[in-house]
Amino acid sequence: MSNKKISAEESEEIIKGYIESLDAGFLNFKNHKKYKRMKNTFSFTLRAMSIDLMSDLLADSRIKNVFYTPSAPPPGQGMDGISFRYRVYVQYQGEN
Repeated sequence: MSNKKISAEESEEIIKGYIESLDAGFLNFKNHKKYKRMKNTFSFTLRAMSIDLMSDLLADSRIKNVFYTPSAPPPGQGMDGISFRYRVYVQYQGEN
């Protein structure tokens, strides 16, 4: 377990590595940024949820927890159940 600070760039690299290993480009990883309401946490959006991705992230010793919630797309992008995205929150160990 590492208590090293994770930068936004490092977080994005960690997450993209797991997404790329799934060979699932359709997940459409976007909007990676620091989540200011929780310490040590970054958020991003996906077009679809992958249980393999969630379990891979949770198995990483740098990551404390992973949360996700459905998210409506921006205006003009559709509002049916198929057009929902997921906002994912990755909370890292240590201080950030």
